[in-house]
Amino acid sequence: MKKKFFLLLGLFILFSFWVDDGNLRFFDLLTTKILQSITPYFLDPFLSWFSLFGSFFVITFLTFVILVVLRRIRIALNYIFVSFFLHLIEIFGKNFIFQPIPPKEILRTKLPFYLSQPEVKAKFAYPSGHSMRTVLTGIIFFYLISKSQLAFWKKVVLNLLVGAFVVIMLYSRISLGEHWLADVVGGTILGLLGGLILLKVSESSYV
Repeated sequence: MKKKFFLLLGLFILFSFWVDDGNLRFFDLLTTKILQSITPYFLDPFLSWFSLFGSFFVITFLTFVILVVLRRIRIALNYIFVSFFLHLIEIFGKNFIFQPIPPKEILRTKLPFYLSQPEVKAKFAYPSGHSMRTVLTGIIFFYLISKSQLAFWKKVVLNLLVGAFVVIMLYSRISLGEHWLADVVGGTILGLLGGLILLKVSESSYV
């Protein structure tokens, strides 16, 4: 666990330096062009509404409630702590790592309102908070499913649903023009890092 933690931490720090130096701008733009070109416009409203589940208050509240209902109180409390810790890193990155926000010209979010997040005073785009929170939540539910007494086929179905939720969320960040690929990768690494911390401090719940 420690090796994985320090590996992910080192990877995030190194990757963040690459982003700050502007080494990934070409790949960011290329990826956005490709994904937007293969994503039909009629999917934009669905992906836009779907992305609301990745916003800070929504996903944090829903995940916490589900964990409480499942009587995983310790994991629920640890989840809140880890979420806010990662959120602070997100705020730091969006203020000090030079990664320009995607221009409005490529924005494809279709909502009757703009869901602003006043808790994030963002100058820049890195890392993606939606990606970070979604990956963290996905890890929690993968873990809970693996520890459950459900039938094998039910575990497979639930894991596929959780995996689809994560993949669609990450995809939507780029296809909607909300974030660059580098932002999503950085957020994913952070989510994995937070997941390792959360599982480590919560494992005794299943003793």
